[in-house]
Amino acid sequence: MSGVSFPILGSISAELSRENNTYLVKILEKDKPIFVRECPTQPWRSPKIQSDIISASYELMDPDTRPDKTKYKIKFQERFVALHEQLENAPKQEQKLVSETVERLIKLTESVKVYVSEHTSTEVNINNKRLVFSSEEMAGTNPRILKTKWWNVFAEILVLSRNDWEVLCEYWVSIAEKVEGGEPETEIDLLTEALKEFLCDEIDVFSDPDRINSTEYGYLDETKNEVLIPSSEIFKFLQKNKAENKRELLAKELLKSGGLTRPASKKRFKNQRTGVKRYWSFSPNFVAFRVDSGSTPHMISLQMTPEEKKAIL
Repeated sequence: MSGVSFPILGSISAELSRENNTYLVKILEKDKPIFVRECPTQPWRSPKIQSDIISASYELMDPDTRPDKTKYKIKFQERFVALHEQLENAPKQEQKLVSETVERLIKLTESVKVYVSEHTSTEVNINNKRLVFSSEEMAGTNPRILKTKWWNVFAEILVLSRNDWEVLCEYWVSIAEKVEGGEPETEIDLLTEALKEFLCDEIDVFSDPDRINSTEYGYLDETKNEVLIPSSEIFKFLQKNKAENKRELLAKELLKSGGLTRPASKKRFKNQRTGVKRYWSFSPNFVAFRVDSGSTPHMISLQMTPEEKKAIL
């Protein structure tokens, strides 16, 4: 991964890069590495880390040609102060020091909109998909927020640290288009995101109609390319989220976006004692449905370059 490099004093220089969840500081003498330090936090923000690097690296320099230690210390600290100011004022430069995960997500980010209202929400468009975050989620520090949404949309496990999540939030805010007054769909977007989590976590879906012997099960109809979810389960979800009055609006928006393939309809399964039931017909691509105890139907995968496919997320 790329980083930044800068001279310190005479033939002594430094390189700074990011590897997964750590920062690497490399000290070079005549362009040859003599010292490497892994830092759990941003080294340009920590005087203690800088002091440790100064002391340890100085001892490894050629005693016949190394500079005066006091001069080296002063120049080192000056360079890191300048680096701090440079990175604070140049977000694109700081992007060189993010993890591979963050670097990839930044590249995949197409646009960001912040709908400013009493309940501000943030819409991030990635790879032709939308991730919607509430104000509480954007202000939070737990990376599980993004990891959960990512799995629900892309069916891919995302390895993300707390620092990665904070860096991504800062980047998204820096490029966001602010829209005063949340649009009516914004509240439904948040409800849709919650519905995706509910369908992923709570509903078992089967591709064999003979296995539908409970009113809590969903059915993957591969011939019609749709997933049938009992209306009673949707009602439970709406009750849980205190959104019973949003049922019609939610269905309307899902039909418009393609999340639903058609309006709700009735269907009977021979092993279900309750007879005819009403079902919502979802697109298999709406979320990573839990089909036949774990498999997922027809998920749209991220379009990655060969280099990105090598990256472990």
